[in-house]
Amino acid sequence: MKLNRTIVTSLVAVLSLSATFAYAIMIQPFQITYYDSKGKAVGGKTLSCDGKFSSWGKVTAKMYTETLHCKS
Repeated sequence: MKLNRTIVTSLVAVLSLSATFAYAIMIQPFQITYYDSKGKAVGGKTLSCDGKFSSWGKVTAKMYTETLHCKS
């Protein structure tokens, strides 16, 4: 019984660390700018390096996506 508890505890710890690492990788700061048919910027979305999300304007099919590189 004690061995099972040790195995389960170890497994939970490993899975928790793995999930935390995977979550950190998935959150990549970015900036998207949406354009109308004339090439004018009409909207955008940003996920900043400090984790803040903002958006404005309209979402269109024409867009430019940029990955932001944050200082460690």
